[in-house]
Amino acid sequence: MKDKGYVAETNVVLYKLDTEEKEKIVWGHGEKLALALGLINCKNGETIRISNKLRMCEDCHSVTNKFANREILVRDVIRFHNFRNGVCSCGD
Repeated sequence: MKDKGYVAETNVVLYKLDTEEKEKIVWGHGEKLALALGLINCKNGETIRISNKLRMCEDCHSVTNKFANREILVRDVIRFHNFRNGVCSCGD
């Protein structure tokens, strides 16, 4: 993902850490792990559905929006996010 221009949005981490440590924390978010598992296990064209008990952070939202070339439905504590063709139903 870094080769394709991804830069982690570390502003969501509220701890006083260096940038590398903040990136490690952001990479461990459940939405990214669930998305990676879905991309590995689902066939091309299948919809990926993710349920989350927390609000989706900005970094997870941008990663899902930019790097998944299929329909992804994410339910967080506030709303449903329907990612399709690089656009989210929540209006980003």
